[in-house]
Amino acid sequence: AGEALHFTLAMRNPSSSIEAVPLWDVSLRAGAAPGAAVLERSFDVGGYNAYEHVEVAGIYGVTQEIGSKFNFIRITFKMPVPLPEGGFLVVISPPEYRLLTEGFTTDNLPTFSALSLPDASDESSIAAGLSAAQLRNPRQLNISVPNGMKANRYYAFRFGVENPSAQQEDVERVPWELWGYAATYSRVVAANLRIPDFTLEARFEKVSVLPSSVAPEKALNVVEVQFMLASSPLTVIRTPSQHDLASVILTMPAGFRLAAGNISGAFSCVLDSRVLGLSADVSDLATASDLSPLPPGSGCRAVSERELAVDVNETLLQGRIGAPWRRP
Repeated sequence: AGEALHFTLAMRNPSSSIEAVPLWDVSLRAGAAPGAAVLERSFDVGGYNAYEHVEVAGIYGVTQEIGSKFNFIRITFKMPVPLPEGGFLVVISPPEYRLLTEGFTTDNLPTFSALSLPDASDESSIAAGLSAAQLRNPRQLNISVPNGMKANRYYAFRFGVENPSAQQEDVERVPWELWGYAATYSRVVAANLRIPDFTLEARFEKVSVLPSSVAPEKALNVVEVQFMLASSPLTVIRTPSQHDLASVILTMPAGFRLAAGNISGAFSCVLDSRVLGLSADVSDLATASDLSPLPPGSGCRAVSERELAVDVNETLLQGRIGAPWRRP
């Protein structure tokens, strides 16, 4: 008596959502034989409800840069069943994102759809001096849909987002969620809990390109590239059983090309940290003593006549400056 009992069973959910919360009967009997005495029984135990699956055609981030505070996301989706009048949509982001009320647009959501913020008029909120925006979960965005939504029709809306300050490892990545609720959040109509996250990209804090000559059609111009990783290190795994490579890709503007005779894979680069440009140019990014050479064993290869890859076999640290050279 007084001990909590737990058990697990396999069950097939109903084929469609049920309007009311399903009620279960639970009884504890003295044995498995028919007619065994009932020791304990509970009627009308509120259980979980099955819901339909929302089809999400895509979630698109305008800026996929790590740490960006000015990203805008667009979600395109289709409800499998109508969303009742007075219903709500709820977006839940993966950890470390911050969903913003600024920049919200309804696109083709039904008329009068709008953000729904928490009620800040209760006494405790007033006493604490909290606004509706401060009460809101930063990972969650609620949208009221007074006129409901039709089934099997694509809808879209957009909102502002602050991206995480670091890239998530694949094993740590959590999907986005989109929920459709009936009025007063009384029932889940449909949901999708496995919307894949878009990939975030680390950024360079600074990049400097320093030429030895700016004369047109210079045959043997030598260009030094300096860069600093800002958002995260470029990790390269080196173990007895795994030897990864990472690449820094340099794409030149139209009209520039690598030196003739070097567009066949291997390419001649000087990967030390000598300063080629004028001191005034170097001071924009670093002094000569601040520059770090790329790791030993790094090499260059021509991807195309306008694209150069610098392959590195050791991790590049965040905040350190490297200076590969190339011949255009």
